[in-house]
Amino acid sequence: MQLRDVVKRAKPDILIGLSTVKDLFTEEILAYIADNQEPGRRPLIFPMSNPTSCSECTAEATQRATRGRAIFASGSPFPDVEYDGRVIASSQSNNMYFFPGVALGAQLGHTKVVSDRMLMAAAEAIPEQLTAEDIARGRVYPKLHNIREISANIAVRVMQAAYEDGHLYGKAKRRLEAGEVELKRFILDMMFDPKYKDLVYRDPGVGE
Repeated sequence: MQLRDVVKRAKPDILIGLSTVKDLFTEEILAYIADNQEPGRRPLIFPMSNPTSCSECTAEATQRATRGRAIFASGSPFPDVEYDGRVIASSQSNNMYFFPGVALGAQLGHTKVVSDRMLMAAAEAIPEQLTAEDIARGRVYPKLHNIREISANIAVRVMQAAYEDGHLYGKAKRRLEAGEVELKRFILDMMFDPKYKDLVYRDPGVGE
């Protein structure tokens, strides 16, 4: 049985590609999925294979086939797509959104374990940070330029989950008990900032 036959029989609203077969999601398949959604629903098309040469479809091909209705996320990076006078987001599904905040929360919280509840809290914290504009453009993840703030917010949720399970210790526990604002301030204060001061003295105005 071919993939198109499975799609026509199952009538899915989401398609996730892990095959490494280039262009496996054909125009026919993508169009069929889009055309068989309930009114107001948008199909989710997630070709996750890497590298780009192995991706099951491209963002451009997806939006053309679905007439701009698809919500697209991929393992490989693709540019946003302009269709019918609007820009549709092409999200890259990458664990760089997830692991920094998890590690930060676990390390600062001295949790000793990373529980399923902590991981679920981290996963749920990511879409919480989508703006109305992000959602309107079909983004699956918030904009990457704000990754430090995203990671801090994930760390908050991770620590809250750890606290509920009795795994949070030290300063983080005391800050959380003082309120979420205090916990967030503590996290931001403790985050590494990759900026380095000049080691050679320069007269004022030189090299500025």
